Amino acid sequence: MGVFITTSDALVPDTASSVRRATEKDLSRYLTSILKAQRKCNEDNDISVVNDRPASQKLTTAVLNAMKNALTAAKDFRPTAQFSILQVTASVVLNEEVQTNDLCMFHSSKYPSFLREHGWDLLELVEPFMFSATGDEDMSAEVRRLATSIFRRISRSVKENEVIMLAVEKMSLVNWAAIASDEDACVTTAIRMVEYFGIYGEAMEVMIAPKMILGFSDYPVRFCAQTLDFLQDVIVQHASWGDRKRKSNRWDHVVFAMSNTVLDFIEYSKNTTMVNNRHPLYSMKGQKPKSTDIGQDNEEVKRWYLAVYLLLLVFDKVVLNLDMDLTTIYTHRYPWKYNTKRAFENKADTLKMYTPGGNNGMLDLAFRCMRSAKSLGVTFDGISRLKRYLGEPVVTLSRAEKAKNEREKVNSNMFPLSDDGVTALLAISIYDTYIFGPAFNIPSTGLLPMVLNPEWIGREFLAHILNLMTNPDQSARVDKALFLFIFLAQRVDYVVSGDTFMDLELPVSQTWERGESLKLESALQRVVIVAASSSNPDVRYVAYQLISCFIDMCAPEAKLMVFLSLLEDCPYGAMKAAAIGLLKDRIAQALDKGVGEPFNLPIIGSKLFPAIFAKPIASELWPTLDIHMQALNLLLFLLMRDAPSSPLALWGDFEISKITSKYIRPLEQAIEEVSAELTEAEDESSQSQLLHLNLLQHTLVQVNEKLSTRT
Repeated sequence: MGVFITTSDALVPDTASSVRRATEKDLSRYLTSILKAQRKCNEDNDISVVNDRPASQKLTTAVLNAMKNALTAAKDFRPTAQFSILQVTASVVLNEEVQTNDLCMFHSSKYPSFLREHGWDLLELVEPFMFSATGDEDMSAEVRRLATSIFRRISRSVKENEVIMLAVEKMSLVNWAAIASDEDACVTTAIRMVEYFGIYGEAMEVMIAPKMILGFSDYPVRFCAQTLDFLQDVIVQHASWGDRKRKSNRWDHVVFAMSNTVLDFIEYSKNTTMVNNRHPLYSMKGQKPKSTDIGQDNEEVKRWYLAVYLLLLVFDKVVLNLDMDLTTIYTHRYPWKYNTKRAFENKADTLKMYTPGGNNGMLDLAFRCMRSAKSLGVTFDGISRLKRYLGEPVVTLSRAEKAKNEREKVNSNMFPLSDDGVTALLAISIYDTYIFGPAFNIPSTGLLPMVLNPEWIGREFLAHILNLMTNPDQSARVDKALFLFIFLAQRVDYVVSGDTFMDLELPVSQTWERGESLKLESALQRVVIVAASSSNPDVRYVAYQLISCFIDMCAPEAKLMVFLSLLEDCPYGAMKAAAIGLLKDRIAQALDKGVGEPFNLPIIGSKLFPAIFAKPIASELWPTLDIHMQALNLLLFLLMRDAPSSPLALWGDFEISKITSKYIRPLEQAIEEVSAELTEAEDESSQSQLLHLNLLQHTLVQVNEKLSTRT
């Protein structure tokens, strides 16, 4: 079937620090030794055929030893000498003119295959040249290409079981922790994975019996899962694909090669299950699956399930962490009224990335994931239904459940489908239809249902989307969550009542905080954390705008509840300051329109102003400086719009006449104390803080002037 197509060509190891130059005499000696041993062996083969006797194993071993000596010595040679020795090795071992599966020069059926007997040894001897970097890079690249070609072709003549044993042995030696921060070691490991996984896969392709295939699938599936965990760390910590502010580097090539190797295995699993695109688990699209216990199902279903398990892990560990900047490109193509106040930092680079004619491996990888999902018949809603049918994985296993796992080999408890992977599939399905296809003028892959129900997605997937925002500094994952929220906000026409905000319980994901229900109030808090603490200014800005959008979706009583939550319960000063700004905007709108629900009603002053104009403390002034600046701006705005003869209705029972003694005077005193300390310090940081205090004091003077006119 030939689905293991990923190559290691783009992976370039570091150039070796010490290289030994091979003299013409040395090179000639090694090459002559190989050719002489070959000639003697061929002569003995011819005689043995005539005399009907076995060929001499001693002479065959002499050929192997001659190649072993030459290849061992050549590891430190310059690439030109390495290439010459590999060429002679290929001419001896691989008979280019014989068009059979047995590519050995000893192709007579009377004698044991040279490669089948010594192929394992030859693979070990050729392997080091797949990492060759001993001089001129162009020539070293030729050496690596020739070595990998020889490696793959030798493996095809070795017994499949032996190839699988060798590949498993090599893959089991990977120490993920040891290479996590070593770029060159990671490049070498990636080359080894691509090539050994390639010969492993080709050996599996020869095996026809489904049970035999499934028996040999368990290890590569688990190895792929470990690989994807490793790649997540690489993308987040090192690759430019995880943060486009980093320069392009070799970590990117590692991600591309390893991810595509996993996708090769997924494609192989698909080809052994979905014959003629017949789905093994569903009779018709959208129906209930034929089975709700994968462990009890047939081998074909289990292989399909393992492919889906791995694909969702690719979406979770790789795609979610790619810095695709979906929020920027989506709001550029489909403008959103809430993000018109400032430009995104990397908008020009993002638009360039989504311009036809570029060569972007990151988007190519995402596109291949989309095609794999399509070929497996996987959609976000279909997998969501399947997960419900299968139920939640059991965390603590009983003896009977352990025995069941051992007996079944594959079930949804041993290989649980990733919740975040399903969410990523949802995001990429929308991306495919609304961004990727239109940007590059290509048809959609059709992952998104023809009829989309945004309200259903918002209700069923809210916890899943919020889970992408668990770590505010994982900008790539948070970006995809914000992208989904914006997409849904543009399409959902829903009014959130006070009861809905406080009491509605929504479906939770497997990874949501165990034992906790999900209500809109806790969902809002997750977005607040991102808006207040993300290190990415674009992420903070969009999260802030999302909160503003949510407030506008609320009924009057729910709006008040949101502001109470932001002003009284929020532990983040930056968000509390932003909430005062949001309140000021809505009061201004209410005053301009003459609308009194709820931002020109007495309840605003009675419920919200005590939390805003609380007595300041000098020792806490600097951390709360933004809050006081926003509070003074709000107060100044209200005083400018207010008139003593006709006071604004929103003051309620909040006595504005007492604001001077309860808020203004303590604030003046706190500013004075902190300013004195900063003036004495005289360091650069203190002077910067003093400048900000002066701005606060200037606003305070304006407020005092307005207050003085009321007395």
